[in-house]
Amino acid sequence: MRTSKLGKTLLGIIVGVIVLLLVAEFGLRWYIGKQLGDQMQASSTGEKASVSFGASPLILGMATGKIPEVTVDSPSTVTITAGTAGEAPTITGQPESHVTMKDLDFAANDNATAGSVDMVTTMTDEYLLAVVQRQMADNNSGATGTTLNGATGDQLDLGALAGQLIQQLVTVTGITSDPANGTVDVQITNGAAALTLRPQAQDGKLTFTAENASIFGVSLPTEVSDALTQGFSQKLQEIGPGLSLADVTVVDGGVKIHVVGTNVPLSSLEDAEQAANS
Repeated sequence: MRTSKLGKTLLGIIVGVIVLLLVAEFGLRWYIGKQLGDQMQASSTGEKASVSFGASPLILGMATGKIPEVTVDSPSTVTITAGTAGEAPTITGQPESHVTMKDLDFAANDNATAGSVDMVTTMTDEYLLAVVQRQMADNNSGATGTTLNGATGDQLDLGALAGQLIQQLVTVTGITSDPANGTVDVQITNGAAALTLRPQAQDGKLTFTAENASIFGVSLPTEVSDALTQGFSQKLQEIGPGLSLADVTVVDGGVKIHVVGTNVPLSSLEDAEQAANS
């Protein structure tokens, strides 16, 4: 009889511990998920990020200082504010994304690191337009008052001079993605000129190759084509330390990029956002 009572007592304790662990696991997932979701809430829509933690017990990960897996689906938080006459637009926030982080080590609270990161995000045509307008404005500002290849007077190459002049006069006024051809069509100066770019993943970075560029049906100087291509590439390739571009696909309304990385400090994701929006 005593053995039977002892067995029931032990069973009750085990069941109680299991229930407590389940409650703690559920509560921990809910709390951390809510904190992450609140932090990533889209200010413009109020929509929160969706956070999940995989099948591995989160409570065990908290004890060891490492979460096995975290998946975050974030809504777009992008806000684009048009600049005044002659000024580039201001960009805040980031495009929608699907991010999976594994072996998230948060032992060092000020420098959490993910063993691996897999992120898919889509940059809309509107976002691309704002980014390239900002970069072109920076390029033109830096070019003001400079000479071409150090040449002066009679040494100036007239073709290059014409290219630089047009570069400083043209403005990018529209972008339309073309999934069928895998290209991005760029409208310049309200349709006066056109440029077709093909996005590619090269050496872990996003690059754009110009396939044709013309103004009123006449080919633009290569300097203009190169400058516009650089305008797309320079900011968008600044992905962040530990991250590299695995693939890029043109989709309806934008460009989808697939970014991967190993041993990635979470600060890299913030740095990448700041670089794209600066």
